[in-house]
Amino acid sequence: MAPKPKYEDGFADVDDDDASIAVSSLASRSTRRSSSRNNNSGSIEMQLAVGEKTRMMRMKFVMLGALLVFAVALGVATFFIIRQGEEQTFQREFRSYSSEIVAVTTEHVQSSIQSIEAFANSVSSYASSTGMTWPNVTMPDYTSRAIRLADLAADSRLVTVAPFVTNEDKLGFEEYARGVIHEQIQQDLDYQGITDVNATDLEGIPEVISYFNLSARQKFVEPPNSPFNPYLVNWQRYPFETPKNRIFVMNNMMRIPTIRNAVTQTRISGHAAATFFEAILGVESQIIQPIFDKVLPPGSNETKSIVGVVWVVLSWAKYFRNLLPDSGNGIYVVLKSSCGFVTTFLIRGLVAEELGLGDHHDTAYDHMEIQYDFVNFNVDGSSVPDDVCIDKLTLYLYPSDDLKANYTSSDPYVYMAVVLAIFVLTSVTFLLFDWTVRAREQKVMDRVKLQDKIVSSLFPTTFKDRLYNINDDQFDNTSTLNGSVSSALTFGSATAKKKAQRLLERDLDNPEALRGKPIADLFLETTVFFGDISGFTSWSSVREPAQVLTLLENLYGAFDKIARRHFVFKVETIGDCYVAVTGLPDPREDHAIAMARFARDCMHKMKDLTRKLELRLGPGTSDLNLRIGLHSGQVTAGMLRGERARFQLFGDTVNTCSRMETASVPGRIHLSPTTAKLLIEAGASDWIRDRPEKVFIAGKGEMETYWLETKQDSAIRRNKDFDEPSQHLRASSVHFTDDDDSTTSADSMAAEELENLRGMSKYERLIDWNVEMLSDLLRQILAARDPNVVVRANMSEAEKKIGRHGTVLEECKDIIALPKIGYKDLQIRRDPESIELPDRAVEQLHQFLSIVCDNYLDNHFHNFEHASHVTSSVLKLLTRIVQVDTTMQTSREDDLNSGVFKLTDFAGHSYGITSDPLTQFAVVFSAAIHDMQHPGIPNARMVEENDPLASKFKQSTAEQNSVEEAWKILMKDDFKDLRACIYKDEAELKRFRQLVVNVVMATDICDKELGGMRKTRWQKAFSPDVAGSPPEAASRTSLVGPSVQNVGMNEKATIVIEHLIQASDVSHTMQHWHVYRMWNERLFNELYTAYLAGRATKDPSEGWYEGEIGFFDFYIIPLAKKLHSCGVFGVSSAEYLSYAESNRDEWKKKGKEIVQEYLAKFKNRSAVAPPSSYIIPPISNERQRTVGNQKATDVAAPTLSGDNQATIPFSTTDKNHESFQDEVEV
Repeated sequence: MAPKPKYEDGFADVDDDDASIAVSSLASRSTRRSSSRNNNSGSIEMQLAVGEKTRMMRMKFVMLGALLVFAVALGVATFFIIRQGEEQTFQREFRSYSSEIVAVTTEHVQSSIQSIEAFANSVSSYASSTGMTWPNVTMPDYTSRAIRLADLAADSRLVTVAPFVTNEDKLGFEEYARGVIHEQIQQDLDYQGITDVNATDLEGIPEVISYFNLSARQKFVEPPNSPFNPYLVNWQRYPFETPKNRIFVMNNMMRIPTIRNAVTQTRISGHAAATFFEAILGVESQIIQPIFDKVLPPGSNETKSIVGVVWVVLSWAKYFRNLLPDSGNGIYVVLKSSCGFVTTFLIRGLVAEELGLGDHHDTAYDHMEIQYDFVNFNVDGSSVPDDVCIDKLTLYLYPSDDLKANYTSSDPYVYMAVVLAIFVLTSVTFLLFDWTVRAREQKVMDRVKLQDKIVSSLFPTTFKDRLYNINDDQFDNTSTLNGSVSSALTFGSATAKKKAQRLLERDLDNPEALRGKPIADLFLETTVFFGDISGFTSWSSVREPAQVLTLLENLYGAFDKIARRHFVFKVETIGDCYVAVTGLPDPREDHAIAMARFARDCMHKMKDLTRKLELRLGPGTSDLNLRIGLHSGQVTAGMLRGERARFQLFGDTVNTCSRMETASVPGRIHLSPTTAKLLIEAGASDWIRDRPEKVFIAGKGEMETYWLETKQDSAIRRNKDFDEPSQHLRASSVHFTDDDDSTTSADSMAAEELENLRGMSKYERLIDWNVEMLSDLLRQILAARDPNVVVRANMSEAEKKIGRHGTVLEECKDIIALPKIGYKDLQIRRDPESIELPDRAVEQLHQFLSIVCDNYLDNHFHNFEHASHVTSSVLKLLTRIVQVDTTMQTSREDDLNSGVFKLTDFAGHSYGITSDPLTQFAVVFSAAIHDMQHPGIPNARMVEENDPLASKFKQSTAEQNSVEEAWKILMKDDFKDLRACIYKDEAELKRFRQLVVNVVMATDICDKELGGMRKTRWQKAFSPDVAGSPPEAASRTSLVGPSVQNVGMNEKATIVIEHLIQASDVSHTMQHWHVYRMWNERLFNELYTAYLAGRATKDPSEGWYEGEIGFFDFYIIPLAKKLHSCGVFGVSSAEYLSYAESNRDEWKKKGKEIVQEYLAKFKNRSAVAPPSSYIIPPISNERQRTVGNQKATDVAAPTLSGDNQATIPFSTTDKNHESFQDEVEV
């Protein structure tokens, strides 16, 4: 077929014959349907045509009406959107200006107050250094000093030093004043260069303490027994205003009410005070700063007395000048005093106009009010008399119409008019198009009618119908088979769409479909960034998947924002590696500088975010660091087509950058020579530091590389006087691997330096994290309680009785009965997120954990950090326990009526642990306190040393002591509100106590008797022959809590809880290799310290390697298999078993060298004085023990890696694996 010509308007010219046949087929179908009902087909066709024309006209009017409505709606919406945008801009700019006003004025005011305080201290220091006695003190060169203070305090109008003079000192001070007053006035005259007046010639200088009576407008001598004493004498003053003969000295300012009010506050609080008033020169405040008889260093307990004050008058109008550009025209600043004064300023750019007393802002902008506490000396109002007003100033900022006018324009009307004009143009275009289409359709219809007449005259009706059917089939086949796939997908039948989809899929899989030219290009000048999170693999091994994703989402989201700010193109993220590039897709000359800034900001943001996230993600999060490599050069970039098209970088530059990142160290930005050269050429040489040693780069050999200095590097260098981080890295040649967790001594040192610089405490962060975790569990406890029952039983007597009879170990039970869960229990449960804990309870929880932290000794292993690590593992295992299926499955109608039903998961998986928030809280609570006051030596050694605790507890000494001491703290009156959240009645108290006892006692795995009992209970609970029917167990031990029909479930729950804490206590052995090595080394250091202190008879390095293998084989791996076999902990049990077996194999290969490394590092450490005695600090100072010199029995070196497992002796020379297994297997 010949190509179809096109009209000028771009529409294709359809062949008349083809169109006629197509349209005639449609017309013939209408004719066929109507012929059976009416022989007059022409009449019917005419009626149909008229009806169709009418419908089309209606549709046109409806469409025009819809367009009109849409245009009006769009125009109105455009108007309001633009107007709203202007409003938002106005509000944003107002907030920005307000923030600037608040920031600048606050800083200026604080600077003024600090200058006044420094001036008062200088007066006090001068008096002390010269031996002067108050009140007979005169500052030399006072005028020059006061002028300097006035300049610092925003051109203060008045600076006066006023001593307190008692009745006893009055005559002596007046005698002293007569001798020096003219001299100090003469000094003021000389300093101001006034030579025509002498001080002795001035009149009206009083030589006794006086006061000025405003009514009489004259001075009177202060009587000896004036009620306004001690007198506050206006002694040294600037300015004297001698040209105006206004020399106000020797006045008793205590007669001025505003000053008397402020002085009263100052004398009571010992701090500065202010008073707000309106003077002739404008709204001012009087700052009263106390002068003490001595200047003491911070923290001194020595007492000091107020001997006078510095009185400074500040003018507030000066503080609001020169703050904003001219565009910031029209911001009301309302200054309100707590004593009732209110004044208003209007800031117009650089000018601040004082509107006088009262609030004069435009009330139409009340909704945009910004309030800020301006001046507050934090005076305790409880100690101030009721008639004394404590003056506190508050700023209120409001916009004005003038400011709003800067951001209001006629754009909304313009855009609305444009939208309406577009509608008019669209409507006209539509009408023209409609007229053209109708004209074309009329031509086609005329031909269809003509052809239909011809066909009807040539063929009978039946043949005509068959012909039309053939034509229809040909039309359908042509459109489906020969038409485009996209047309078939859009207009075809369901079958045609399926065929088209298959064709489309076949084309996608066909390599021929990719023969087209790909989208790709070569970029000559780029800088590539590779950033890897150091420590991420080991960190993620102890976290939930959701926590891992939370970290990555926050970090990468922050990096993405930084990338947008610096116009850096993010390529992709591969695991914990972030890849970015500058110089494409838009080339830029400063690609190296931009990437350097991006890398510095990412490094800074990394440290900031990990510290903030540590409260949510647990301890160790802030230890994560970023390791960055940068390299510059050309790259090939383009779209990699296929099922999932991606943008990719290729070339040597990318490979080199990846190796630069690998060769970097945590917390550092590693530069290739190429990138360093570009930075130097761009003038950023100050950012670059040489790396003294060459590094080996795979495929490149040894290279001289550089460091890009970060903000942290600068802070460390300024504070530690070293000029290059390379001082920490002294190896002449370093080979790097791809291990993302490899660290160097330089990194550790830099991290410690940064920690000290920021003043952060690891234990404070650990306490906050523990508070957060336990608070979440407390919310679950409160959410499970009936909100209608608000009365809590009086627990005083029950709390006194608990734990008073026998030892802690004697309280340990085989079975702890967990509460039944019924329909009503689930009905009353609320969403824990909706529960708000009482502030006092949270404060007491924080205080309790702080005391617990303080009661952990400074051991290498058994410390609060390890307890938090155990807590983290407990939380992970608790979250992995299969959650209770809340679908009720009832088997009998009476079960439903009585509110008792079966929960499949409750009986089959979690044994009620996940359904009882108190149980979960108790387990986590026990993990936090389980090693409190641990002495850093095994229980057996405490027995050998005749420790009083060993005599008291006999077995599990450290564990029993931890429970007893922690319980004593918790039962104090200081934690009454916390206890009310934990338990509400005596049954819950007993169950909580029982859980804590059982959980903490379970951490002693060295006691053969306890271990044997747990082994028997495990077999009884989980062996197939007895697992389902252990009700007889109730006869051999008492149950805590209500009676339960299915005792077997409670027995399983008890043993699962004990194994949960045991696994958590040694969780480092079942986590990433680096986590295991860190805690294993700490345990080694702890035991080696005890050995050097004479508290162990054998060097722990002897047999440590063999002991660890035995510990894995006979305790850790069997314990992990038990966790897996009980089916409670989901995938965590398989994860623990996998890590345990992997760590065991790794230790077998490297353990001997690692032990020697431990020993060498310990011996090379700075001198450690071996302790000869120690004191375990309980809450009450009850006991103190010194280590005896008796010879200990021959015991092997402690070699195990778990908490308290160091008490298990094992050595290949004196024990075999079978005896070791008998001793430790639970």
